[in-house]
Amino acid sequence: MKAKTIIYGIILIFVFSIVLGLTGNTNDVEHASAEVPVVVEEEPTVQDVIKSEIKKEGTWDANLDSYTVGYNDETRTLSIDMVYHDPLNAKSFRKVMNYNTMEMLEVVSKHQADVDYVFITGYTDMMDQRGNVNTDRVYYVQVGTERASQVNWNNLMGSEDTEQAIRNNVDSMWMHPGVRG
Repeated sequence: MKAKTIIYGIILIFVFSIVLGLTGNTNDVEHASAEVPVVVEEEPTVQDVIKSEIKKEGTWDANLDSYTVGYNDETRTLSIDMVYHDPLNAKSFRKVMNYNTMEMLEVVSKHQADVDYVFITGYTDMMDQRGNVNTDRVYYVQVGTERASQVNWNNLMGSEDTEQAIRNNVDSMWMHPGVRG
């Protein structure tokens, strides 16, 4: 009886070791460790960093339907496209675009080490002469980051005329006649 118990014990240990993979086969252990995926975290791109900082900067994004940030390494230029589909009127559209531009330029101007020039474009739905509605480019600002960094954009947001405040501090600004008011 004692011998049977010992034999059953040895058999149980052997079965458990097989089930649990403790048979001493080192090839299985080496093979298993080779299958573990290695995760390499990439550094965030310039555009990802700036987009993240723009998102943190303010609550302006509640007014926009979407925005995208693009970056060209060769020319060191940043492009930001803003889409605002449902402006209440031309004045509200201008207000949203102007405040967003100032907030974005406040963030971008801190990245002179990576960005030389910024292009900000605004889009909204416009009706043509035939009554067709399309999303069109209606707002455009371009400025070098060196010039933008010399401006306290946050203080200019309190200006009586935000459009003129932007015009005075950028290289170029254009607005479609349909949204000029």
